Amino acid sequence: MSKNRDDRMVVLASEPAPAVQRTLRHPIGCVGVGRHSGARVALTLHPAPAGSGISFRRTDRAGALPVPAAARHLVPSEHAFVLVGEDGSRIASVEHVLAALALTGIHNALIELNGPEVPAMDGSAQPFVFLIECAGVASQDVLCASRPCIVDAVEVRRGTAWARLAPAEQPSLVSTVTLPELGSLTHRVALRPEALRHELAAARHSASLADIVAGQERGLWRGVSARNTVLFDGPTPTNEEGLRCADEPARHGNLLALAALGLLGGQPGGLPAVELVTEEAGCGLLAELLRRALALPARPAAEVPAEALPVREPLGARTS
Repeated sequence: MSKNRDDRMVVLASEPAPAVQRTLRHPIGCVGVGRHSGARVALTLHPAPAGSGISFRRTDRAGALPVPAAARHLVPSEHAFVLVGEDGSRIASVEHVLAALALTGIHNALIELNGPEVPAMDGSAQPFVFLIECAGVASQDVLCASRPCIVDAVEVRRGTAWARLAPAEQPSLVSTVTLPELGSLTHRVALRPEALRHELAAARHSASLADIVAGQERGLWRGVSARNTVLFDGPTPTNEEGLRCADEPARHGNLLALAALGLLGGQPGGLPAVELVTEEAGCGLLAELLRRALALPARPAAEVPAEALPVREPLGARTS
């Protein structure tokens, strides 16, 4: 692929997504252990006003400001999406709760937590999806903001890992991962609410048990266990449940990609009409992809090709 392409991204303020914004009907919370820090953290999902978007706030920091869930607040981190606010508030491992909000069509929410990291729960987005279902979803009678439009391809590579974001008539996520225990796995899913929720919500982190033990001896992965990660000791998972599906690690790659797309817009709207293809790409590479997309020059709306315009309903457009 040529590296000299004129890769661009643009947000069309004149093209509102054909759906109303949604928030939670009631607050709801949970308590769990952070995957990286091992800290026990209480998290509460709150309704938020129309137009406010998704944001996080540390309740253990006096006077802490909300941190918007937007790519511009990402800081370099290889193994999690980490957001840092203007006042220095740091929130790690936001990927699963952000994916759950996308899967349930929530545009506006305030997420409060009394520690540095979102609880891992079972290692997937499903517990957060369950919480949102229990809290209920409320329509807000305000149209979604314009969705980000990818005009040309954006690609990043690091060794054998790579990620590519490009406009697509049939928006989708494609993830390929290779594990010594399972070989090469690929999962593709359309950017449609029913497909995404059915195929991605329950996908968990996976790792080699030996790698986790070695990391914990160095003070890393303090909260990782068989309760929140599929741990392989040879070809067999040590978890009593085993794999939830044969390609679960690849599905989890697409769950991370979905969270990345949610960070791209940074305002209440839908997902862009794109194909996001990843191979061996974790949060660090996806964050680099988002930073590159945001750094590209915007093109005036009049110059955007018709095929790049968003024509699909945003995720969560169907209200109940």
